[in-house]
Amino acid sequence: MGALALIEVLDRDGSVRHAQKVLAWPLRVGRSLDNDLVLDDPHVAGHHFTVDANDDGVYLAVGDTVNGVGVGGQRLAAGERWQAAAVPSTIVAGRSHLRLRLAEHTLAPEQPLVAARVLTQGLAVLAWLVGLNLLVLVFRTWLDTDPEPFARTVSVAVLSATAVVLGWCGGWTLLSKLFAHQAHFAWHVRVLLTATLAWEAMGLLFAWVGFSLSWPWLPGYTFVVQMAVASLALYFHLQAVEPHRPLFTRAFAASAFAVGLGLLVWGHWQRFESTRSALYQSTMFPPGTRVARPVDTDTFVERLAPLEGRLADKARQADDTDNPAQGGSDDEE
Repeated sequence: MGALALIEVLDRDGSVRHAQKVLAWPLRVGRSLDNDLVLDDPHVAGHHFTVDANDDGVYLAVGDTVNGVGVGGQRLAAGERWQAAAVPSTIVAGRSHLRLRLAEHTLAPEQPLVAARVLTQGLAVLAWLVGLNLLVLVFRTWLDTDPEPFARTVSVAVLSATAVVLGWCGGWTLLSKLFAHQAHFAWHVRVLLTATLAWEAMGLLFAWVGFSLSWPWLPGYTFVVQMAVASLALYFHLQAVEPHRPLFTRAFAASAFAVGLGLLVWGHWQRFESTRSALYQSTMFPPGTRVARPVDTDTFVERLAPLEGRLADKARQADDTDNPAQGGSDDEE
């Protein structure tokens, strides 16, 4: 008689740690030694669940457990049943992940064998990313530095950036090795360098569009897309650490975006009493790239008139704060 099913115990990365053929029903799973499959998991009951068959097919029955069983994206409580699906099903009991494969399940097609990656594979893309990031770093250093100490300043900037890249990617590589059993160092480097270029590109794009269309409010919200870039980078880093839990990685990255964005908005409000950052234009673009029509001097001065009252109010508030004892009364000098 052939095997009726196969029950597999999965590792964190989804690889099979143990596989056991099912030659007869029922299949009993739990921590007690009289089970067909014994799980050494403190969150699993003595007789956690049973897989059996009847006229309707194969089903899973949850035993006397407080933690229940997760099957097919749903949580089953003690005493509940679940009918086996037409495809292999993942079962979660406590902290243990299992997969039930029935004999009638269609066997997945054979995957083509991919040659083992060598060190030079992907090197061209990585070299382009390193080169582009280096050019951006040198250009930014040139903008922010006087000509005389430029060579020394750019050397320090390159060494500091290299240390940050190695430290950041080294940490993620260690996590990937611990949880996914593969280092993925080159992947983490590509994610970081790509995110850095996207971060700089978004800042430049928002500043240029704000200058070109005379939208001073637009560069103040650059942090929104930059936070989105950082969250996407976090998501792709996590993909190499937890490749088999996409919902968790997406939820974590989305939560990081929401929390980070909220903290930035709160910080801007505390500093500037506005949801956006105060700086409008830190770098001037060529005048020929400006689309908005210029404003003559008289119109510009007229538009500044409403600021007089607001500035006067702020000056009075500042004076009252500095001299609270005066209370705004006329004192003898």
